[in-house]
Amino acid sequence: MPEAMHADIANRQEATRIIVPDGVVYLRQAQEEDAPFLLDLFRAHTSNRLRLGGLHEEMIEQLVAMQYRARTQSFRSQFPDARWSVVEMAGAPIGELIVAEEPGALYVVDIALAPGRQQRGIGSALMRSVMAAGAARGGVRAMVITGNEASLRMFRRLGFDRTAFDDGVYLEWRWWPSGEGRER
Repeated sequence: MPEAMHADIANRQEATRIIVPDGVVYLRQAQEEDAPFLLDLFRAHTSNRLRLGGLHEEMIEQLVAMQYRARTQSFRSQFPDARWSVVEMAGAPIGELIVAEEPGALYVVDIALAPGRQQRGIGSALMRSVMAAGAARGGVRAMVITGNEASLRMFRRLGFDRTAFDDGVYLEWRWWPSGEGRER
């Protein structure tokens, strides 16, 4: 499994098979035809926060579409060589994983699962695969939205440490293989 993730990052055409508690998921390169699913996935993670502001559904939909476009353009600009993967289970898309190589680490640009697939060990299995591939590169780095308690718990449980970075919105987390380079 770790070798498959490593090969997938290097060879963007191969799918990666990952064992998860409920079965098997596959990572495959995102394609243009995945855009509606990826927008729906983003909507599922964003619209509830916008609803808290009391906005009308039409306004929420416009904001979600605008934020999705801005996010996608920003990620593609900041991480032009990132591996954009769709996570599939039983032939259906259930999530997204975006990973970029950087000096001394793999950077998890984004990881998102459909709401019905969260809290089932899939995210942890995906991250363990990234960690296996990142071990040879010096580790793994990720940014997590401050209020995302489920993700924060997952990163702590997997052995990530919080770094000093905190911009009030995102917290940076880092995992080092065998604890090497760990800042305490």
